[in-house]
Amino acid sequence: MWKNEPEQELLTVNTQEWESSINKEWKYKQHVLEILNTNLNEEILKMYELRTKRHIERVQIFYWKLVEWGLIPQDDIHDVTYHDEDKLQPGNMKRQALRYTNDGHPDEECMKIINDVIREHIKTSPHHCEYRWNPEDDHLTMWIHCESMPDEYIYEMMADWASTAEERGTLIIDWYKKCVDGGRDYYNAHQKELMLKCIEFLQKQIDPNRKSATVIGTDPASKMLK
Repeated sequence: MWKNEPEQELLTVNTQEWESSINKEWKYKQHVLEILNTNLNEEILKMYELRTKRHIERVQIFYWKLVEWGLIPQDDIHDVTYHDEDKLQPGNMKRQALRYTNDGHPDEECMKIINDVIREHIKTSPHHCEYRWNPEDDHLTMWIHCESMPDEYIYEMMADWASTAEERGTLIIDWYKKCVDGGRDYYNAHQKELMLKCIEFLQKQIDPNRKSATVIGTDPASKMLK
């Protein structure tokens, strides 16, 4: 009977740790809800939802232009209708929408929530390099090795870059200069050639009339390319 007592004690300790962890998670979620309620309103949420849907539509447009012009080999074509759909889930959408706070200037607490949801997105989306790298890596990490990224997701990533460039009125090559030339991500020679070929083609497909109504400058992410 005595031999079982340490196991029972261990079980009790683990249960307490588990309950403590659950309690911390619940408190954090309550804290996030308070920040969301303070910094967001219905207008901001509708604007973010519209911006996200337009972004997804653009990604699909640019991706299928690559397909139509034969720039994506048949074996690398995949369904992009689910691109970024996680961003439209209510909880994720509200946290992402913190980029457009009531005063247009997310504070440190808001930025932590924004960074958390962005990390969740890129770690579950194969068109992001971070999907294949260490669990701790996120959009703030430098020197990420992306050589294992399959070609099929390189094409989707290029459509994503084109969509963002069109929305912000920037050049697609700006993303390449930031991520590749800037040393943030490492790609092999084949991947770089593929990316530059797609960028050259997609830049000609940019349509300024399709530009989003989102005000550039209220989104801190828009400053990344400046």
